[in-house]
Amino acid sequence: VATLATLILISYGKLFHVVLLAQPFSFASLTYPDGYREILWLPDGTVGYLARKHIVLFIIALLILVFCIAYSFLLLCWQLILYLPSWKVFKCIKSPTFYVFMEAYHVPYTPKHRYWTGLLLLARVILYLVFVLNKSGDPGVNRIAISVVSCNLMFLKALIGRIYKNWIVQAINVTCFLNP
Repeated sequence: VATLATLILISYGKLFHVVLLAQPFSFASLTYPDGYREILWLPDGTVGYLARKHIVLFIIALLILVFCIAYSFLLLCWQLILYLPSWKVFKCIKSPTFYVFMEAYHVPYTPKHRYWTGLLLLARVILYLVFVLNKSGDPGVNRIAISVVSCNLMFLKALIGRIYKNWIVQAINVTCFLNP
């Protein structure tokens, strides 16, 4: 279970990066002199937006994006979900199999800070969005974004105190934040 959880965390970043890099949601509007207007997929102007070739990419990218964001919020809010009533909506989430899978993410944390993995994933999402929206490719913008996110996480960690059960893991995590 722990290996599968680790593989999902590694794949998460790659999937999110590929979806944002492929630009499946970008389009351009082309207006001809006779007034005819055509919407094209921006990376390849020969393909119509949501045409047969593009619709498959669009749907897969949308599903991956929804999965990644839902997964981040699920990890972020896992502590709260455990205390929700036992409605039918939450039955699959509270199943023992899924619980064991989710606990693989939360084992290294102290009980009241089990949201930290979800918070780190949301920080990754913010950084990926900054990198993709940086159309000029200026590395200074990317460095500033990494520094701001790292400093905010370090500040939050300083306010909270000890997040991990093991002090060695805590020290390694702080070292990673200091070396963006």
